[in-house]
Amino acid sequence: MQDDVQTQESSQQRHPDRATVRKRLVLISIISGLQIMAMMIMRQNAPLYLESIGASDLAMGSVVASFAALPLLIALPSGVVMDRIGYRSAIMFGSGSMVAASFALVFLPPTPVVMVTQLIAGFSNILVILATQAYVSNMDHPSKRTQNFALWSLSFGLGLLVGPPIAGVLQDTWGFPIAFFAAGMVSGLVTLVSSRMVEVAPAGAENLQVSTLYRAVRREVPQITELSRSLLRKPVVQLSIGVSVCVLFVITLRTSFYLVHLERIGFSATRIGILVATQEAFALVFRPFLAAMIGRFGAVPLMLGSLLAGGVGMGAVPFLDGFTPLLMAAMLAGLTPAFTQPISMILMSVSAPDHQQGTAMGLRQMANQAPLFVGPLFFGAVATLMGVRAVFIVAAAVLFGGAVVLFAARDYVREAVGKF
Repeated sequence: MQDDVQTQESSQQRHPDRATVRKRLVLISIISGLQIMAMMIMRQNAPLYLESIGASDLAMGSVVASFAALPLLIALPSGVVMDRIGYRSAIMFGSGSMVAASFALVFLPPTPVVMVTQLIAGFSNILVILATQAYVSNMDHPSKRTQNFALWSLSFGLGLLVGPPIAGVLQDTWGFPIAFFAAGMVSGLVTLVSSRMVEVAPAGAENLQVSTLYRAVRREVPQITELSRSLLRKPVVQLSIGVSVCVLFVITLRTSFYLVHLERIGFSATRIGILVATQEAFALVFRPFLAAMIGRFGAVPLMLGSLLAGGVGMGAVPFLDGFTPLLMAAMLAGLTPAFTQPISMILMSVSAPDHQQGTAMGLRQMANQAPLFVGPLFFGAVATLMGVRAVFIVAAAVLFGGAVVLFAARDYVREAVGKF
């Protein structure tokens, strides 16, 4: 009898009613939106602050790259840990670390200290992003993942939409210290809101001792490594990671030399924020219809078209200096992540067993951190040797190249299309 009750409770946990799912989706969306907002306030102002103190292009690229350094190393084991300790704990720890990094910037430190804050912020951000992704994967029936991910991705869009203009207004009106302080306060809200989460981690094993957790990681990481290898042999996973890496390599400009270029041609921080936000605002027009568009056109054609549009938008930037033309270029650039990143995340989710969603997202995030780390360093070298304007031509070439490869491999990735 007791076993029957436990089975019924377990079933209710796996298949909650729609009202419960809606509450979970709203809460995790608030957490994600606030996290992205805090991140954008910090990351938009950090390069502009470095520009104001005379940091070189190469130093600026190195500081921006440092945001992805720790996530590149810990993304995969972090997924394993989250599946053991629960997603709420990971979010609270990550957002708390982000508070510390933001408040350290209030004192306007020299370049090496800014780099340390970005290391901490990158670590904090990867914990929150991984945990929220895995939470969405496990909070409802697997058949609802595409719909839930599409709705949840709106919170990322809203964070990217409101974060840059707020960052610009704060900096223009009160200066860098207040802007960084505001980023810390928003991160504090993430910690507060996440305390209201109902845990849905598969293992349901919060409050593990550190020694027990360490042994679990040592035992499971080799197994996860083997799982990762098997996942990487699937066309669906290769498509997911390949497209995401290509796009993220270029997106690093949004938090580095795109900001610097606009500042150098005379734009205020507020107008820079509006242009950055426009890329996401235009994307939000399409994201509510993502699931329907995948069903109508297919995943690969949508990604192919968005890569081409983004290439045109990025390539046009160095030839424009008016606000309206740059606004139109930003709209085109916004199409690329609008389709490629949610589709990539869904592809990765459907490729893994239900109880290993945190690990699958860890694998994807580990792959994603490579371009986020290499991109700013690469574009910093290009800017040093050829000038800042040249980086946008190179970025456009990367997106066009990705579109060509995707088109040439369309038969090979047909399995991935069939997943939808």
